[in-house]
Amino acid sequence: MKLYQRYGLSILLAAFFLGLVNLFHFLRPVTCWDCFFPYGLPFTFFREGGYAGGGGIVWSGMALDLLVLFALGGAISYAWGLIHKGPNIR
Repeated sequence: MKLYQRYGLSILLAAFFLGLVNLFHFLRPVTCWDCFFPYGLPFTFFREGGYAGGGGIVWSGMALDLLVLFALGGAISYAWGLIHKGPNIR
C-alpha cells in the first residue's frame, strides 16, 4: 500500500473516531437552560446561546479540531507503518 493511501485511510479512521466521540458528546443531557452550552471535542466548535442568544460557530475551535484530525491521522499512519514493517531481524 502506498504512503498516501495509508495516510488517507488513517484520516478516515481518525474522522470516524472523532465523529463517534462527538456523537456521544452531542447526546449528553443539557444541564443549564440559560447558559452557553458548548458542543465539540476535543475543542468547542459550536456554542448554543441560551435564552439571551449569542451562540454560534467557534471558528478557532473548528480549525483546531481540523488540526487534531490531521495529527491523529498522521499518528495512526505512522503506527500502521511501524506495525506493517515488522521487526527488523537480519
